Amino acid sequence: MNGFDLSAILRNQEYMAMLVHGIEMTFVIYAGSWLLAMTLALILLCIRFSPSRFGDRAVAAYVSYHRNVPTLVQLMLWYFGIFTLLPSGLADWLTAHNAETIFAVIGLGLCQAAYFSEDLRSGLRSVGSGQMEAAKALGHSYLSAMRFIVMPQGVRNALPPLINHSVSCSKTAALPSSSGRLS
Repeated sequence: MNGFDLSAILRNQEYMAMLVHGIEMTFVIYAGSWLLAMTLALILLCIRFSPSRFGDRAVAAYVSYHRNVPTLVQLMLWYFGIFTLLPSGLADWLTAHNAETIFAVIGLGLCQAAYFSEDLRSGLRSVGSGQMEAAKALGHSYLSAMRFIVMPQGVRNALPPLINHSVSCSKTAALPSSSGRLS
């Protein structure tokens, strides 16, 4: 690699400003998509544990789609597909308010929600049924037993995969900046 000098690139103010802007946008995309994903994952988890078969199957289909379609394809679908279907007034407004970042947050958040909901579901299912029975024997209501006994154990069991997918989300947040312009 003749002629490659990293220190010269980092001393250039224009390049340094672009690098800092890229890091800022990656963090914004990561934070926004993580919050969206965790919120949606909790909603999906509640639907999955409801007695409705239709809700369970709908969430299973959602999870199956988002876990089997590559994240980059989903991001491109949101930016190049959904964006072109929007009315021109909304598209103009989104363009003026950084549409690339908004669609990156939505696309990545929807994708990661599938992983987060399955992590939380597996953590809750790993808690033995005897825990709920013991809580009821001690006089806890269903909600109280879930809040104080089952949920803390389930979240503790789900923490390693949640951290793993959070790290994956932070790495994936750099994909939108590599495939296009982020203003």
